Amino acid sequence: MSDDAVDPVLAPYRTLEEPGSDYICCMAMFPRYRGRGAGRHLLRLAEEHARQLGMDKVSLIVFEQNTGAKALYEREGFVEKMRVPVVSHPLIHHDGDALLMVKELGDEYLA
Repeated sequence: MSDDAVDPVLAPYRTLEEPGSDYICCMAMFPRYRGRGAGRHLLRLAEEHARQLGMDKVSLIVFEQNTGAKALYEREGFVEKMRVPVVSHPLIHHDGDALLMVKELGDEYLA
């Protein structure tokens, strides 16, 4: 697909990539399940999957306004690498920036 054919709403996300990482496309929790460790467990599974693929890092995109998710990712060792402004769209309920966050995987065992 040529750059001219990319939807302007999606275009900024094309720059939020970390080469050589296993990308976590989406993760969501119903509010009643937040804070119980399920998100942490899912991130650990993603890290284990990345290792099985021979990758040494995982990446994801989070809206800066999603402070709960961003805090979880930071607690789990993800670091902000890049940000782009969110393009307004009726289906996107955030403004501000979208953040690329990356976690370098060490050799520690994942339980």
